[in-house]
Amino acid sequence: MTSSFDEASSQKIKTLKPTLTNFKGTNGFLDDEQFLVYKNIIKDYIQSRLLNEGLLDGPYRCDIKDVKTKKVSERLKEVGNELEGKFKDSFSNMCERLTITDTTAYPTFVGVVNELFSTGINWGRIVAFIVFSSRLAIHFKRNGMPEYVKSVYGWVARYMHTKLSTWIEANRSWDGFLDHFDKKNENEKSSIFTATMAVAIGTCAYFLFNR
Repeated sequence: MTSSFDEASSQKIKTLKPTLTNFKGTNGFLDDEQFLVYKNIIKDYIQSRLLNEGLLDGPYRCDIKDVKTKKVSERLKEVGNELEGKFKDSFSNMCERLTITDTTAYPTFVGVVNELFSTGINWGRIVAFIVFSSRLAIHFKRNGMPEYVKSVYGWVARYMHTKLSTWIEANRSWDGFLDHFDKKNENEKSSIFTATMAVAIGTCAYFLFNR
């Protein structure tokens, strides 16, 4: 299997050197409604996973007020839990392979996610992206790097806002997500979803183990 992550892209990522403050910050997007929706959904998902793992500091707090967005968030947790249950070891091994320092954390994160979407975007890969990000937050928390957990909220929202939002909007936004993961068709789509995700996650793992 040959990684589609070309050398030019690899070199470009290696030259990015954001400070911890820079990749924590997403100040340029804070007034953007779409970005805030993404961030609140991601924050709710990751906090729920930290809570399940006994790693959440303080009380669980959901910042989502809109009824439809809450429905999206709850369905995302259900689908994400299914995916994580099938590929938990793969996600954990990917996190263990990451080299995390102030200058490499965000570029490495982007490199893995770019690989995940290297052959296209679909709802399944977006879910895998969010699940990977939650496992990364858990990894940070367990390995004495809790300051990175909140950074992950911004990283994911920023990537979705700048790289995935055009596709998401073209595919009926969150209505498209809810339709795609409609419970009525859950059994019919489950095997296809699992097979597709196995390939996508395997591609990311290959990238990490061979870079």
